[in-house]
Amino acid sequence: MLAKFFDGNAKQLIEKYKSEGKEPPWYAYPALEKRWEGLPIAEILDCEIDFIRLKPGSKVIGREELIKFVTEWNQQQK
Repeated sequence: MLAKFFDGNAKQLIEKYKSEGKEPPWYAYPALEKRWEGLPIAEILDCEIDFIRLKPGSKVIGREELIKFVTEWNQQQK
């Protein structure tokens, strides 16, 4: 989108606006890329277990398999 309005890089565009005494538009500032780390499935399960207040000695069936599945799924997300 930036290329439609300006032939150059974002830093040059910001400098151009500032040299004219104007505030650069919001789209002139580059965003930092931060990758999504995925669902924190172990934390989610622990919170749910605390929330439903399982009786002492109760077992959560399939917990490790679910954690493995979601961890692998997280790695495939972009």
